[in-house]
Amino acid sequence: MGRFIMSWPSLGLKVRCRSLDVNQDAFALFVENMPVRALQGHEMVGGWLLRDHSILFNQKLFTIPAAELTTEKMDAAPVGRISLLQPQLRGAELLVKYDKSVENREYVPIAQVEEADLEILKKAGKEQWKATSRTREIIFVEFEKEEA
Repeated sequence: MGRFIMSWPSLGLKVRCRSLDVNQDAFALFVENMPVRALQGHEMVGGWLLRDHSILFNQKLFTIPAAELTTEKMDAAPVGRISLLQPQLRGAELLVKYDKSVENREYVPIAQVEEADLEILKKAGKEQWKATSRTREIIFVEFEKEEA
C-alpha cells in the first residue's frame, strides 16, 4: 500500500495518506511527481472541500485514459477522501473532503487520509475556510513521499 504526507507548513499541520484499492496507477503517478507544492484553496459552494487548482505532473505525464479510471461522487465519498478532477497530461485539480459535501460530480479517488488524522484534516480545512472567507491569508499545501 502506497503512502504520502500532506502538510500545511504555515499552519504546522500534516496528515498521513494511503492509497486505495482503486486507481492505483493514478495514485502511483501522483506520488512519482512528488514533491508537489500548491496554493491551498477551498470549495465555495460544494461543501467542506479543500481544493487545489494546480497539481502539476512535471516528472511524469498523466496519460491514463479516463475509461480506465474509477470515479465516485464527492457527496457519497467518505471524509478524508482525496480525489482528482480531470487529470490529464501535465495537471489536475485535487480535492480533499474534510466534512459534509453536496458536490455530486464524478471525481477520481486516489487516496484516503488516515482515520487517526481526520481531526487534523478538519482543523486545516477550517483554517483554510477562514483564510478564504475572511483573512485572505495565503496558505500552501505540500505533498511528499512518506519515508519508510
